[in-house]
Amino acid sequence: MQTKKQSFIESLTNTFVGFAISFAATFLIFPLVGVESSGAKNFVITVFFTVVSIVRSYVIRRFFNKKHTDYKKIRTEYIDLMIERELNNSKRF
Repeated sequence: MQTKKQSFIESLTNTFVGFAISFAATFLIFPLVGVESSGAKNFVITVFFTVVSIVRSYVIRRFFNKKHTDYKKIRTEYIDLMIERELNNSKRF
């Protein structure tokens, strides 16, 4: 299990490495597809897509976190219901 600080450092590292790879890739990909660009334009484009990626990742993480929390709540309620039924059934005998 990671601490919040470790998760934050991992996230920053992942973002930085992804940014560097994407920025370098623009210099290879744009000429291959006939797009004329400059280093400054490539930088702005890379920043834009990095922000989009961070937002996408955050939204997906929050969705799955909520889904997991909802599942745990439903599971706990189900277990409580089954225990209650067992207790009621045992009182009959």
